[in-house]
Formats: sequence, C-alpha cells, structure tokens
Amino acid sequence: MCRHVLIENQWINTNGSLRFPYATKLSLTGGYAPEISSWFNNLSSIIPLIQITELILDYDYLFMNKFLMLLQYMPNINSLTIPQLAIVQTHNLSENEIEIIGILSKKNSITKITIMHIECTLKQLHFLFNLCPKIEYLSVNLSEKDENLIIQFLITKMKENNSHFWLLCLTSWNGNNDRLKKIESIIDQNKLLDNYSLDLFKGNAYLWC
Repeated sequence: MCRHVLIENQWINTNGSLRFPYATKLSLTGGYAPEISSWFNNLSSIIPLIQITELILDYDYLFMNKFLMLLQYMPNINSLTIPQLAIVQTHNLSENEIEIIGILSKKNSITKITIMHIECTLKQLHFLFNLCPKIEYLSVNLSEKDENLIIQFLITKMKENNSHFWLLCLTSWNGNNDRLKKIESIIDQNKLLDNYSLDLFKGNAYLWC
C-alpha cells in the first residue's frame, strides 16, 4: 500500500495500469515545474489529489504563478516543503494572483512549512504568513541581511498568534551560541514572549512557546 509517490522531471505514465489510490504524500522534483493544468490532469488520473496532505516540491525553478496553481489543485495539504524560489516575487502581483492568494489564505490548512536551500528574506516571509495564516511550525534558513528584523518579525508572529505558530526552526546555525544570545536579547529587549524555550540541536536553533 503506497503512501508516498515521487515524480521526477515531470514523468508520468498514464498509459499503464499504475495507480496510487492510498497516497497521501507527494514529492515533485526536477529542473522546472511543468505547465500545470494539462500535467495535473494526467497526474490526477493516477493519484487522488484531494487526499494529498504532504507536498514536497524540489524544483530548481518554481515561480509564483505555478506555485499558487499547485496549492489550488491540492486543497488539503497540511505539510509543505518548498524551495525558497517558490516564493520569489519576480513581478508585481496581478489582480488575479492577489485574488487567488486571498482565497487560498482563507481555505488552506497548511500548518507545517519547511523552506529549503537558499536563505529567506523578510519580504518573502511576510508573503508566506499572508498566504498561510495557520502556520504552527516553520523551518527556514534566514538571510543574513536584516537578520535582526527577520527574527523580530517571526517572534512577533509567535506572540500575535500563539495558539497557532509555536515552533520555529532556524537551520544552518552550526551550534553558534552567540546567535542564540541574539535571539534572547531580541525577545527580552522587546518583551516579545513571556514563556519560551530556546535550544540548539544538530546545528539548528529551535524556539518554541
């Protein structure tokens, strides 16, 4: 009984008898995302997309419009792993994209997000929380530019919506205690959290409240 399906480089065999009726986890990898509409028609013939709850995207090139379409086709995702490039805004959002983001933000059930590879900026994190307001767990590598502002933004999000966002993982910290002290200083100076825990584990910093 297959629960996890991995599709590489857009390859889908729709002519065979291969079907995955019990799949709940889907990994899509490759150089770039395909033309979504026609490709997903083929994909839906072998996997019931409505039951996918965990989606892993590992494309070299995945831009905003295709990223939003992927989320529309799989409305029941609660765990999402994406490359940082998925939330690169290469243009001003169109009215249609703004409308789609508004709809997705109200309907999606995404609570766990892992952002891979490249460092995330403050602008991208603002977008992510607007798109996915129910985030409970976020794993991310921060951009060194405006790092203090980014940390303060994320901790403020934990304070504003403590019933949802309660666990933050900052990757690639390499056991740096000085950076942990920086987080503690930002929390204490701005009185952002009353009760929290902060620790290092395997080179990552974990903050939960």
